[in-house]
Amino acid sequence: MRIVVDTNVLVSGMHWGGIPVEIVKAWANGRVKVVCSAEIVREYSEVLHRMNQEMPPAKLDGMLSFLISQSEIVQPNHWFKIVHEDPGDDKFIDCAFHAQANMILSGDKHLLQFKKFDPIQILSPSEFKKKFPSTYC
Repeated sequence: MRIVVDTNVLVSGMHWGGIPVEIVKAWANGRVKVVCSAEIVREYSEVLHRMNQEMPPAKLDGMLSFLISQSEIVQPNHWFKIVHEDPGDDKFIDCAFHAQANMILSGDKHLLQFKKFDPIQILSPSEFKKKFPSTYC
């Protein structure tokens, strides 16, 4: 299973727990294959550093580097313009399309409104857990 993880799922998993932390653990343990683009990795880094100013940058960089080492990095060659309310979210669709990912996991209403970008499913973390409970075993 190849997935793209929206920044809000990563941040939630590192800060608040719940289902997003289970997704981050599945990512770290290789139970899901996360696909990222350089643009997504930059956003992960920027947001995590902004939200974790009390954590030493080297520790945060190490955690992020480990997750990225468990990922496949792709360079999209097609750029969609479909998330009109938040064009910055298009990068997740671009990456998923290029990587032929199965789904995008997001808590963002702008992405979730699409539900699907054929053949890519766009699911919330709770929808993902309901559809794929074995991922957490």
